[in-house]
Amino acid sequence: MLHFDDGSYIDWFKPHITPGMTSMDDTPWRRRDFIRTPAIGTGIFHDANRGRTENFKRCEVEVSEPDGEEPLRDEQGNALPKFRIRIWNGRTQISIDVRACSRARWTFDQPTRAGMVSHLTYNEYPLEVERIAILDEQGLRTIDDYGWIMGNAEHTWGVLH
Repeated sequence: MLHFDDGSYIDWFKPHITPGMTSMDDTPWRRRDFIRTPAIGTGIFHDANRGRTENFKRCEVEVSEPDGEEPLRDEQGNALPKFRIRIWNGRTQISIDVRACSRARWTFDQPTRAGMVSHLTYNEYPLEVERIAILDEQGLRTIDDYGWIMGNAEHTWGVLH
């Protein structure tokens, strides 16, 4: 979710299943996390500038490990992710590039039958907006059109049963 200085906000949601559901610890960037299904989510944009709220049935989210530059890292030395978000409908298209600047995480290990343990890692990432483009029938807005934009992303893996 992103919040803007004018009272606008953008929220996106992409529930997905990956092979990472079988992870038993909080370590990110596993080779098995190469696919996420389903590939599409939803979003909402409360546009204070235009005085309207738009719903999006199309949302793509890419989570990637930074490459090329020296990445920001969490307290365990893991590279913090970048997120590329794209939401669109018949009137508005929004494209966002953000990077995590920190990581808060909670891990849950729950005993199950036969002495096995199920695991869930819940992550929250405060975000820095690198680029944003909001295109609608009235034109294009970018990061320069706002005094500030602040946000937070959540990413979870594992399963409790």
